[in-house]
Amino acid sequence: GMGAPPAAAKQEAVALLDAIPYQFEEWIGEDVPVPEGQLARLQPDAIVNRQYRHWTSGATFTLLVAYHADGRDHAGHSAATCYPASGWTLLNAIECQSDAKLDCQGRQYEFSRQYPSTTQLTVVEYRIQSGSQGFWSVPGSNASGHELVRIQFLFAPETAPQLAGFQAAVLDGLAPLIRHVARGR
Repeated sequence: GMGAPPAAAKQEAVALLDAIPYQFEEWIGEDVPVPEGQLARLQPDAIVNRQYRHWTSGATFTLLVAYHADGRDHAGHSAATCYPASGWTLLNAIECQSDAKLDCQGRQYEFSRQYPSTTQLTVVEYRIQSGSQGFWSVPGSNASGHELVRIQFLFAPETAPQLAGFQAAVLDGLAPLIRHVARGR
C-alpha cells in the first residue's frame, strides 16, 4: 500500500502468504513444486503453490498465489500469455465475477494440450494491484503503489462444479492479503 515503506509492505505480504491455511473447509492442502519454467517467468518475491484435495470426493484444485513487491514488470503477464508458453492452447477466455464478499473480478481461461496426453485445464485468475480501482486492472494502470498479487485456481473440467464453494472459501481466507495489496486504492 501507499503508507508503508516498500520493505515493510513486502515483509507484511510475505507473512500473509505464509499464513495461507492448509485447510479450507473440507479441502486439505499440500505444497507442490512450481514448474521451473513458470517460476522463471513469474519471478515472484513470494509464492505459494498448493494442491487442495477434498477429503471425501478426492477432487483437487491447485492454488497459486504469487506476490510482487514491484509488479510493474509483470503488469502484462497473465495466464493467457504464461500457459501457451508451456505448450497449452487457449480455447476460451471469459470474465467472471466471484462470489466472495470482496470486490474481486477474475478471468477464466480454458486450455488444452495434446502432449504427453490430451488434457484440459481451467485457470481462474485474479490480479490485485495496489492503487487499482477494480480488482482486475489493465496493464499499465497501476499509478500509485506497485504491489501486485496474482491468485490462480487451476483445475480439471470435471472439478468445475465445486469451484464456487472452494473459491469463495479461499478468497475469504486471502482477504487480509488482498486488502494489504489493494489498500492503496
